[in-house]
Amino acid sequence: MPKPIKNKFGFSVLTVTMRPLILTFSMLCSLFCFWRSAVCGDNIYQTPETETYLKTVFTTENGLPQNSVTSIVQTKDNYIWLATFGGLARFDGIKFTLFTTSNTPQLINNRLIALYEDRHGVLWIGSEDGDLMNYQNGVFSLIKKSEGMPKDGRIQSFWLDHNDILWFASIGTLRSYNLQTKEFKVFTSQEILNGQLKPNELFNTFWVTEDTENTLWLTTSRGLIRYRDGKFTQLGTTGNLSTNIGSIKLNPNGGIWVASDGNVGVYKDGIYTPVIDLKNDDSNTPLLNISRNNHLFFSKSFAGKEILYEFVDGKVKTFEYSGLGTRNIRANLIDNEGNFWIGSDDGLTQLKRRTVQTFGINENGQKLGVQAIIEDSLQNIWATSAKNLIRFNHGKAEFVTKSNDFFTTLAIDRNNVIWLGKQNGIAKFENNKLTNYEDSFSSDRAVTSLFFDKDGTLWIGKRNAGLQQFKDEKFNNYTTVDGLVNNSILYLTQSRSGALLIGTKGGLSQFENGKFTNYSTENGLANNQVRDIFEDADGNLWIGTYGGGISRLRDGKIVSITSKNGLAEDIASRILTDDRDNFWVMGNQGIYVVNRNLLNDFADGKTKRVYCRVYNIKDGMETSEGNGGNQPAGWKTKDGKLWFPMIYGGVIIDPQMVRFTSAPVYVEGVSLEKNEFSPRNKLEINPGQGNLEINYTAIEFTKPEQLQFRYKLEGYDSDWQDVGTRRTAYYSYLPPGTYKFVVTATNSGNFWSEKDAVLEIVVYAPFWRTWWFYSLVILGLILLIVAGYQIRLGQLKQKRLQQESFARQLINAHESERSRIAGELHDSLGQTLLIIKNWSLLVSKKLPVESEEKKQVEEIVGFTTSALEETRTIARNLRPSALKKFGLTETLALTVKHLDESSDINFKSSIENIDKLFSADDELSIYRIVQECLNNVLKHSKAKKATVRIEKTSAKIDFTNAQDVVMIEIKDDGQGFNYQAKRESGFGLENIEQRVQLLGGKYSIKSNARKGTTITITLAIK
Repeated sequence: MPKPIKNKFGFSVLTVTMRPLILTFSMLCSLFCFWRSAVCGDNIYQTPETETYLKTVFTTENGLPQNSVTSIVQTKDNYIWLATFGGLARFDGIKFTLFTTSNTPQLINNRLIALYEDRHGVLWIGSEDGDLMNYQNGVFSLIKKSEGMPKDGRIQSFWLDHNDILWFASIGTLRSYNLQTKEFKVFTSQEILNGQLKPNELFNTFWVTEDTENTLWLTTSRGLIRYRDGKFTQLGTTGNLSTNIGSIKLNPNGGIWVASDGNVGVYKDGIYTPVIDLKNDDSNTPLLNISRNNHLFFSKSFAGKEILYEFVDGKVKTFEYSGLGTRNIRANLIDNEGNFWIGSDDGLTQLKRRTVQTFGINENGQKLGVQAIIEDSLQNIWATSAKNLIRFNHGKAEFVTKSNDFFTTLAIDRNNVIWLGKQNGIAKFENNKLTNYEDSFSSDRAVTSLFFDKDGTLWIGKRNAGLQQFKDEKFNNYTTVDGLVNNSILYLTQSRSGALLIGTKGGLSQFENGKFTNYSTENGLANNQVRDIFEDADGNLWIGTYGGGISRLRDGKIVSITSKNGLAEDIASRILTDDRDNFWVMGNQGIYVVNRNLLNDFADGKTKRVYCRVYNIKDGMETSEGNGGNQPAGWKTKDGKLWFPMIYGGVIIDPQMVRFTSAPVYVEGVSLEKNEFSPRNKLEINPGQGNLEINYTAIEFTKPEQLQFRYKLEGYDSDWQDVGTRRTAYYSYLPPGTYKFVVTATNSGNFWSEKDAVLEIVVYAPFWRTWWFYSLVILGLILLIVAGYQIRLGQLKQKRLQQESFARQLINAHESERSRIAGELHDSLGQTLLIIKNWSLLVSKKLPVESEEKKQVEEIVGFTTSALEETRTIARNLRPSALKKFGLTETLALTVKHLDESSDINFKSSIENIDKLFSADDELSIYRIVQECLNNVLKHSKAKKATVRIEKTSAKIDFTNAQDVVMIEIKDDGQGFNYQAKRESGFGLENIEQRVQLLGGKYSIKSNARKGTTITITLAIK
């Protein structure tokens, strides 16, 4: 542990540290003597020594189940657990979570005595009546008597040895529990004392521990006892070892620490060596504890007094408290952050090392504020307070001069001479002499800023009177007339480039080469009152404003960060930096720290929020309000400490001793419709459930109230939700799906939780929104569509069948009518024409050969013969009798031959035998199809050649498998035609299509202008 670092007053500067530091008694005495003998000791006050630790007491008013705290343990997850006579409490720094017999059935006794976490992470719990319970992974368990647990006296303490045997001291005996075999063993008092127990003598065991050599040590009512190789050895009073042992702890350097009512010492290698002498009275013996850095701590109470002891590097440091309210101390603890905890019958007391050291000035019974602070080259700290100039010099504080005018500001020249600003002019303090330089400006034009530039020139900023240059004891004035942005100056400094930077009530002015460049709210400043300007290593200017937060000026562009973006407040009267790139900012509500990299990330748009840590009266300040109206309103000294002026006195912080660490974060509880669920299990939400609340926390005990959180529900939230200090997430409704709730915490913005807390959430959809329901609906729709389609197909098929039936009937009617007409032509008209022909022949024979009458009759015979032939041809076409005589194949061949002989078109045919492949009606239809096609060729094609090809082959019809078919191809080399137009105009093509459809065949026409026409008909052989 580092030695305490004294400030310029001579008292220790209190800091936040993971290792609790306490002042030695000798330091108390020397400090007291110094402050009584200092030149102005009675007028300069400091934080009282009795308040070096900040004390907080927690009782039932704060959430404890009962005020008697009997045991304290900090588990590996950082929670602090407390055993009380009212149940078990878990503390996260903000709230207590209670586990009692009413809400935890496994805890069968509320009067708890002992807590212990073993190396496996199991928390063991012992009661006043000897009940043994434990807690692991969120589950409590009770070791029942039926499992062999003896119940014969309260459990005092626990220890798990290297063999995984749990030892617990208790009233009247010692017990053990083998974690592997689940077997208990009881050691009687006679066995422990080797039969030396006196009649009616009470025997108890109190503490158990194991040293590095695997030897077990017990504190008992008979003193210290050793257990090794299955044998108990009573040590008695070896080496002045008292039999009234309070507690024991493992000594990291070997042996064990032993505390008795008379002293604390080390027992090692059979020798007891007292180290710390204690007052021998009737009070309780001290309770020992070891910090993380292996320092021995313990507390001991006397009548009305409590003393805290620390043993480090062979030296004892003590600190005495009075009226702490720790009646009957029962337990203590040093947590991982260095806070000391005391459990007593008066509740739980936290002793937290003060972060902030205070100092101040008393004058006529009044506490004065400090206006400005600066350090010279000899490490003297100078401060102004009203009309006083004060110097702090290596443990000595003194008034060095007093003025009739108020001192406002400070500066030091290159000769280490102090310059002061006053309400009326400036002054120089040299060789203990004050020399005034007064200008003719009124009292409302007080000096607010002094600054020596790199050339040694003094610049003076005044209220309402502009900027002055003081050189060679002459004043040169600059005002708004010269281009200054405003005449009320608040801060002066110089950039690395040599430009004078001037903060005013109207914005920022940059003075270089005799020219002012101004920045104000019109250029992006959030507020025009500029109280501080800091240039970082990257050349960025950070501008502290009074009411607009902090602005960054980079490359002429200004970005402002305010309380809306996460700053603790919008007042930034002074910005000091530590060696870890943190900004320490003085405001009106305390001093807040924010990391510069985080500010840059925000200004660059990489993050949406900044995070701060605030120090105020809760950390020991007399007031949270900084006094930032004069320059310099704070100073970083050469030893790294930060001094700030306040409206009452001042404060000192040592940032090197402030540790920013991440706080572990956990989901503590989940409620759904006000029903509680375990956060350790995946949360399953059924349809209709809503109003989800997720309670989370982070563990820190130094400044837990300033922890800030952000969370995101992956799958629902598009980005992190910054919720500040709120520790509950609310979701009124979540749509069905799988989600992951992630939460993290920070205590400064630069250190987030190393591991996020995660909760898996599954929201089940109602049955009508499940995949199987969707599948059934889709299947039902498909079946409905298929059924509808089938019905429609049936309807269409029925309609088609009806149409086909009608078409067949119509065709049959046509054929019947053709047959009738053919018969009438053949039997009636043909017979009549034949009679006319025969009569005309008879008449012709009777007339003279050369007579005119004979010629006329012969002409009648010729016309009648032609008419008779045409009638027979028409009758033959209307009723192809050749089908019955010769068959379809021969009839088609004869038809082609007849056309070839009777027309100008050269018809050729290639016809395979297709007789008997179709019914008589179908053969007639096939004949009519070919006949109609040939008539079209004859009438319309203007072709020179035409071919008819009929063959049996194999092909697919209607996407079925290939089958035997008859393919008919009629091809000509004529003029071609537009198939659709000819079809719509009634070209006989529709009749062809209809007949093909009735035959169940396929029909296609390919026709191109001047390239002829090809008709292809495919008919399945049935």
